[in-house]
Amino acid sequence: MYIPYLRARQFELIALRELAQQHKLGKKILPLVEPVKLTPTLILTIEAFIEAKRPIAVICNPSVGSFSEKRTKGKDDKLLERFVHAMSSEFVQKTLIWDTTGSEYLSKWTEDGNNRSDLMLIIHDRDALALYVNEFTQDPPKYVLIPDQGMFRRSMHNPRIILQDQFNKQKRNVDYSKNEDEFFSDAHLFYRDEGYVGFADYSIIGNEFNIGGFAPYAAAIHLVYFDEAE
Repeated sequence: MYIPYLRARQFELIALRELAQQHKLGKKILPLVEPVKLTPTLILTIEAFIEAKRPIAVICNPSVGSFSEKRTKGKDDKLLERFVHAMSSEFVQKTLIWDTTGSEYLSKWTEDGNNRSDLMLIIHDRDALALYVNEFTQDPPKYVLIPDQGMFRRSMHNPRIILQDQFNKQKRNVDYSKNEDEFFSDAHLFYRDEGYVGFADYSIIGNEFNIGGFAPYAAAIHLVYFDEAE
């Protein structure tokens, strides 16, 4: 299983929505979106996956953007109602970023009548490992995304998915012209041998997140393709 981890900005959401509507996503691909704003585009994308009967994973406690703040303040009530309704679908894989405050989200999750075993977790905070072991040893989540580090591998015994940032990000778009063809990832070849049930990455965008931006002097188009030797 492949999980592309995307921050849910407008163009990423539109691309995902069109892929769902045109049925062009493989059955072994589970897109994971981290909302950055509560917008109609976000909700339309989730609804498109539901209508197409295709799974999509959505992070319930995003770490970037203003999504959590707007939910807390109760802004855009109609949008929030649509979002909550969409999130109740069986085609939405609810996902939590697990950190040292994870128990708070977990309590809310179970109070709403949900099962821990239906959750997908993302954990990259070493300080949260002990809390994870304490909470999930007896009742593990459905999947857990972890970095490829020994400390995490030793602590995770349930279905785990390797999460890596494979994109070699440059400061300027024009800098990509210095190396037009480079290695991206071989996780799809070896993840099973290393004890994982899937692999995840931040696609050709990378983990770095910036709220603002400006018009670049150059445009860069990135393509990922299979090595013919593989």
